[in-house]
Amino acid sequence: MFLYIAIYINMKLLFIPVKIIGLIFAVLLFSIFGAINAKILDFFFNDDKDDDKEYTSTQTILFILKLTICVTILCYFGRNIIERIPFFLENVQGFEFKRLKEVKGGSLLLFFSILFSSAYHKGINKIKSLKL
Repeated sequence: MFLYIAIYINMKLLFIPVKIIGLIFAVLLFSIFGAINAKILDFFFNDDKDDDKEYTSTQTILFILKLTICVTILCYFGRNIIERIPFFLENVQGFEFKRLKEVKGGSLLLFFSILFSSAYHKGINKIKSLKL
């Protein structure tokens, strides 16, 4: 009986570090793919000659809406790619990388994509400066 308890505790002690390493790996992948998504958004939506123009509230809201739709599509594809990247500690103590809530949700990818995108920040600043 004591042997079974010792084996169970030993298995749990190994599972926790593997899960922590999996979380670190997921955050690293999401930050890399978030930076890639941000570069794609900036390439298509960051136009330097539009900085001096005054926009109406409708144009600004439509700009943010287009950005949000594009970042959603990019995050969908990015999350599906990240799920399929092999984790080097897969199946150690029964750990499955794609079953992590952070990987299944993809909210970290959205966070990093918006955080790194200067086009999104310009759109948000335009909304802040609107006079309604």
